[in-house]
Amino acid sequence: MLLSTLPLRRYAPRLGFLVDSSEYLRANAWRPIPCFHAARRLATAAANAVDGTRTFQSNPPVPRNCQNDDASPKSPSKNSPLCSWDSKYFEQWAPSYVLRQWLTKGYGASERQDHLQRSAAASRSTRLPIVALQVDMMRAETARPTGLSEHLIAEQVLAQKLEFLASKGIMMEDIELWLWILRPEDPVEMASRLSSTDRPVPPFVILQVLSLRREYNDPVTLSRLYVSISRAVCGEVFPQFSTPESLDCERNPPEATSVSQLDKASPQYRYRWPPNLFIRLLYMMTRHSLHTWPASLPSIARLAERYIETITPPERKGISQELVVRQRQNYIHNAALVIFSHNARSMPLANLRYNWEAQKVMLALSMKLPRPPVIDQAGFRAIRSVLGGLRRSKPERFAASRLSKAWPPYRQAWDGLDEKRPVEDDYSRSVKAGILAREAGYAPQDADLTLDIIGGAALGKMPFINYRTTSPKLGDEASSSVIMPWAASIKATRNAQEAWQAFLRPPQAGLLPCAIIYNEMFLKLYAREVIRPDALPGTGLEVHPVHEANLTEFEKARLQPPHPSQLYEQMRNQGIRPVGPCLQVLLKNATSLKEIARYLMDSRQDVQASRMFIELIDRRKPAEHYEPDEVKHILNMPLHVFRASAVGVTRTLPYSWRHEGLTRKNPDLHRMENLINITRIRMGHEKNSNMSVWHVIFDALARPAIAVLPQPGGLPPGAYEIENRIHALRIFMRVFHHVHKTTGIVDIVMFDKLCLILRRAITAINFQRGQSKWFDDVIDDAHATLKAAAAKLSQRINTDKDQRSHFLKLPSFGYRLGPVQVRSYFRTLAYLGDHDELLTRIEWIISEGLGEDGREELLDTARDPEHPDHERLYISLLMFKSYMSHQVPPETMDALKARVIKISEEKGLAWSWPDDEDVASFMDAERYRGDEAAFWEVAQRRGRK
Repeated sequence: MLLSTLPLRRYAPRLGFLVDSSEYLRANAWRPIPCFHAARRLATAAANAVDGTRTFQSNPPVPRNCQNDDASPKSPSKNSPLCSWDSKYFEQWAPSYVLRQWLTKGYGASERQDHLQRSAAASRSTRLPIVALQVDMMRAETARPTGLSEHLIAEQVLAQKLEFLASKGIMMEDIELWLWILRPEDPVEMASRLSSTDRPVPPFVILQVLSLRREYNDPVTLSRLYVSISRAVCGEVFPQFSTPESLDCERNPPEATSVSQLDKASPQYRYRWPPNLFIRLLYMMTRHSLHTWPASLPSIARLAERYIETITPPERKGISQELVVRQRQNYIHNAALVIFSHNARSMPLANLRYNWEAQKVMLALSMKLPRPPVIDQAGFRAIRSVLGGLRRSKPERFAASRLSKAWPPYRQAWDGLDEKRPVEDDYSRSVKAGILAREAGYAPQDADLTLDIIGGAALGKMPFINYRTTSPKLGDEASSSVIMPWAASIKATRNAQEAWQAFLRPPQAGLLPCAIIYNEMFLKLYAREVIRPDALPGTGLEVHPVHEANLTEFEKARLQPPHPSQLYEQMRNQGIRPVGPCLQVLLKNATSLKEIARYLMDSRQDVQASRMFIELIDRRKPAEHYEPDEVKHILNMPLHVFRASAVGVTRTLPYSWRHEGLTRKNPDLHRMENLINITRIRMGHEKNSNMSVWHVIFDALARPAIAVLPQPGGLPPGAYEIENRIHALRIFMRVFHHVHKTTGIVDIVMFDKLCLILRRAITAINFQRGQSKWFDDVIDDAHATLKAAAAKLSQRINTDKDQRSHFLKLPSFGYRLGPVQVRSYFRTLAYLGDHDELLTRIEWIISEGLGEDGREELLDTARDPEHPDHERLYISLLMFKSYMSHQVPPETMDALKARVIKISEEKGLAWSWPDDEDVASFMDAERYRGDEAAFWEVAQRRGRK
């Protein structure tokens, strides 16, 4: 849910005198603003600021003959065709938005924008974006007059405004600085300009730079931007400026004397960040971090913490200042908890630990403030939604191991300690937080029941499985409050059989399932069975085996869930179309192009776009360029549907000749190239660089048995397999370079898939180079690209050393190159025989990964011996010693061993250098792993030479 409708709608009724009435009405107004009212609101916005530009309490004296805000003869009336109610347009009437449109498009782009610009040009308001807009308009109209000149205020009126702002410490140089920052169209350049200046800028400039329509893909840019924002929000007060000599002080001596004697460093002359505006800033910063840099969420929380600690009471009489400060602290505290519960775009479950760290910073305010903030019901739900997706704690894993195999999963007592342990000790952290909410006086609602069910225990209900998942979308509608607990009961099961029993038990008699319920059931039917026998239920999407040894054949048939095709027919017979997540699940698990076409047609979202997608995917001759109508239909396809369809298309791709033999006469090899070309067109028109579709293509190309070449003509299977894998690597690198060139992004998924496909290409040529120059060129290109990607993903960020922003404690790393990626990279380097890079990376693990240099540990998750990353990093050390023991002198190995032991003793880490027994066990396990066994055989043969 957007912030504009969630926190303000929830908290504003209690804090009516703290929140601007205009902001509250704007947040609660669902009807768009008519065009003929937009000009009036724009003209009177100085008294009702919503974007942080209301800096001063009074307006300058304006001559009587100044132009009226509604003086334009071309202003549309109520009968004008311009008054069509377009919500996407009429909600964007803020002066800062008009300024941005002027700087990017100018005058004459559209009649609607021109009307707002004419209204702003005639405005008498002293709001800072209005003044900056009029200054730039005056300059542009002087150089090249247009129809805007007749609406622009007179020069003497603008001079009066500038004189008034100068008396407050804002010079013409400041206005020029704001225009210089906002003028570029490139968001990176805009952020760079903002970070390069030490002069204070008003909030509207910062909010325009942080606009959600722009996306920053580089953590370095975000780091510099956050430092500048921290100085603007919590830094020093407004700097002192001398009164400019250009002002005619003798014309108004009393005003000039009062201005010269004012303390310009007092808080009332700094740019104000009221609570509702700061929450908007917090929301925008969090959205950027969740998209690009989730590790920076705790730093944003520290900014909110500093803001809450430094809130000053308003200069009002007749109210309790202590009460006002406390209410503002509660308002920001609870809104921040809700904001920090949003999920990251990539790997949301893995990045939830940063959400929890940010929420812990806010919860720690209870120990720092004179009175702890009061957490409201929305704050408790936000905390519970984050706790429900975290990696399970030791008590939660212990409780999951005691669940019975039958359904319902009641707790089993294995010994006397289990008998004595109270039931409350087995509750998950999310359920315990819900109990605290009830103790705080909040009556449980259906949204809380949903979180209880996912947490594993609901009051008055049978037990469920504590299911690790992201926060469910909890709506306020009555239908959502009934459906979501039902959907949660299906999700919190171990297999499709248990989910089917929950599916057949609606919360109300006669209630029919909807697309949300069918979506959860399809997820269980399509889920894979767990591989590890010791895996605990609820930790992933996999399902556990059904224990039905004691059931009769009749009972087995009664409990047997339907096939996905049968369930889909049932859904369609009930008149329910596949939409939303349900459509995505069906598309991702489709087994043929015909099935994909059926799901798209049944959804009825955009029939023409769906037909065009199927037609272009199945086109026999891939095309680099498409007709305008074809591009138009592809762009009309929603991105989430396009991605799900791409996943389904990759499932229909043919396997290589070795895996299918000669049974497949006409493999559909053209679909891969068609998908790449269509994705290039579709993502090329996206304003924000969404990598999810490219990840689908990278994953498909890195599969071990994908066919990208036609059946061999006279080639033996081994030669065809080499050609096929090298050609797949060549296509992969072509897509990789295109994505990096157009977006500038190299993320963890791209790095992982590049390691995987490069190892398979090396394995195909039997770890021997020099067989073909074409093979060597493709592998060398991939090798160099892989090393450059590793260097980028493991580099530290040079954070600002300014003491004013030191409290943020920004992470010193931009990307998370974790133990999983390190293990994969080590294995790939060993396949390539790159000894120098292996030595460089082991040095990086010791110095930066484990924190030998005294800075932040990049591999901090590997500290805990119970965390899977601890074992993964140890496997990397085993691999290094097993392979490099024959490549480097013994003195080098001894030096590395001494450093690892030293850092383990100094920091109390459970680390040790692998001994010979562990290496022997590791080698024994590697001999049974296919490609790995072949590599070690070649490596040992080379070592004996």
